[in-house]
Amino acid sequence: MSLNKIIEYGRPAGFGKLLTHLGKSQTADGVLGDDSVDVATLLDFFEFDDIARCLETAEGHDHELRLFSLWCAQNVQYLMTDPRSIHALSVAQRFANGQASIKELELARDEASLAAHEQEYAMAAKASPEYDLSSPRKRIRAMFEKAKVDLKATAERASVCAASAAVATAYPNAGSSVRAAANTSMAAIGWATIGLVGWVSRLSFEIDSVTRANQIEKFREMFCQEGPIEQLSSSPQMSTREVCVENNYQTSQTSRYRTKY
Repeated sequence: MSLNKIIEYGRPAGFGKLLTHLGKSQTADGVLGDDSVDVATLLDFFEFDDIARCLETAEGHDHELRLFSLWCAQNVQYLMTDPRSIHALSVAQRFANGQASIKELELARDEASLAAHEQEYAMAAKASPEYDLSSPRKRIRAMFEKAKVDLKATAERASVCAASAAVATAYPNAGSSVRAAANTSMAAIGWATIGLVGWVSRLSFEIDSVTRANQIEKFREMFCQEGPIEQLSSSPQMSTREVCVENNYQTSQTSRYRTKY
């Protein structure tokens, strides 16, 4: 991806350091001596979301991006409860390998999206009656508040996020698919892990940090390895949860004790 193309996305944080690293300078008309920068280099300077946003219109990376989206969603496949979500993963896999049409992909996305919305609305409807469910944002807020105090609702919230990750794998735009699948699968892992140890605000941030680090490691592996990527390795979702639980269980128990007493 060219440096001037990156500027079109709003000059992400870290762009100045990238220019310094490359020995480039920026003028009102763009970057002098514009060069292409590989994804591995961008990972050293940009946040993951910024890289994914830049790749939304980049050419030549669709296959890798789609396989990465699938890897993210497959991490939380064990949380998916609707067959339409599983079907979306299957179609997205075939599409990435050139074995399904764009129409098949869009149909699978629409069906998986309907499944996710049905789950979302069903869970939100169980929340306290004072919550307004008239918009997606308000329904999400209701689910969030319910999940903080109800472990069963926490598991349901994880399932809703996992269903959303399945939808993301079937987005026609590979770059958009990466951002959505990475973020929703990260949320699903977070809710699933919190369901094991209870709600602790600090724990939720640490879970996200571990999950994002795993995602970046896989992303770097994909774009740094030589030769074609045929199939991604098995998902690390259990190791992510186990690391978080092992490192934070005592902290969470202490926090809950202090809150109670």
